[in-house]
Amino acid sequence: MELEDVSFQFLQEITDGFSEKRILGEGAFGVVYKGVTKSGDDAAVKKLKLGCDVNLDLKQFQNEFYNLTKLKHQNVVQILGYCYETEKKLSILPDGSKVFVDELHIALCFEYLHNGSLEKHLSDDFYELDWHARFKIIKGICEGLKYLHDELEEPIYHLDLKPDNILLDKDMVPKIADFGLSRIFGNDELARITRNPYGTLGYQPPEYIDKGEISAWLSVY
Repeated sequence: MELEDVSFQFLQEITDGFSEKRILGEGAFGVVYKGVTKSGDDAAVKKLKLGCDVNLDLKQFQNEFYNLTKLKHQNVVQILGYCYETEKKLSILPDGSKVFVDELHIALCFEYLHNGSLEKHLSDDFYELDWHARFKIIKGICEGLKYLHDELEEPIYHLDLKPDNILLDKDMVPKIADFGLSRIFGNDELARITRNPYGTLGYQPPEYIDKGEISAWLSVY
């Protein structure tokens, strides 16, 4: 798949200057906006947050970008393009002097999933999901995980699978999203031990909480 290198100016145009009204969701590493092109095509634009540890933020971006470019499955969200630009901006220092500084703009563009996250459809305000639709969603998530764990040359573990990270298209087909924490493990590695905090509380299996053990079962749980 040939990814499009899009300009930051283009992303500003299709998101109305990254308007708050266009926000679809927000996580620890980025804000996702709805973008609409002049031709009427929809896209989801994830603008990376750059905090005090820029190197960590860049590592997060590169990890998600690299892993997503390897994936092509109907139950995994598809990446369409990326933006990585440096803009010169005038800044006034505390002593009143003026200098030009580099401002980094980083974003990923994804297919737009019109029915939002699965989390939204699990609340008490939604009753439209009959058993057939629910089974279709469960089956699709399982097929996406099977692809990530068993059908790639090197398995990818998502490490933060939860309803917020399952998106639904117009036909309620589920797609696994948000691969910022995902990691690649060789086929010979059945499990690994880590002290790094992965995942979200409430969605972590006992073997990870007790021993820091990472395996395919972290997402299955």
